[in-house]
Amino acid sequence: MQGAQDVFCALGTTIRKAGSQEAFRHVDLELPLRAAEQALKAGAEQFIVVSSVGADPASKNFYLRTKGEIERELARLHFKALHILRPSLLIGKRPEFRLGEAIGMKIAPVLDCSRSGRCGNIIPCRPKSPAKRWREQPNPESAEPLSMSLTPS
Repeated sequence: MQGAQDVFCALGTTIRKAGSQEAFRHVDLELPLRAAEQALKAGAEQFIVVSSVGADPASKNFYLRTKGEIERELARLHFKALHILRPSLLIGKRPEFRLGEAIGMKIAPVLDCSRSGRCGNIIPCRPKSPAKRWREQPNPESAEPLSMSLTPS
């Protein structure tokens, strides 16, 4: 990473693919944190990471708690800018079946989440949308609920 000013991390897995909660935490928390620390040591000024809508280190949901913990740990590092992308339900074909996502993909269009506001900030998007939206509108403050930005004061 030597010489990189900006580092983008989209590393993640599922508990099923990882095989255990411990292995999931290794991929979704430990590895991105290690990458961020190495990026900072190499002189990077900005770190961009993909998290999840609803991420919260105090969540009872293991997935959302882990995502919240990585956000918290990254915020403790001293990057000039930290951008946390929080995509909602990513809709589209998957190589494996995920029951919760399959249900969400069927229900979201019926609820018309993107127009009605009934789903809070759970707005389904296609997998290419978060990156495309980031390129088209890199101001994180105007890209909610896709992202949030933490800049040291």
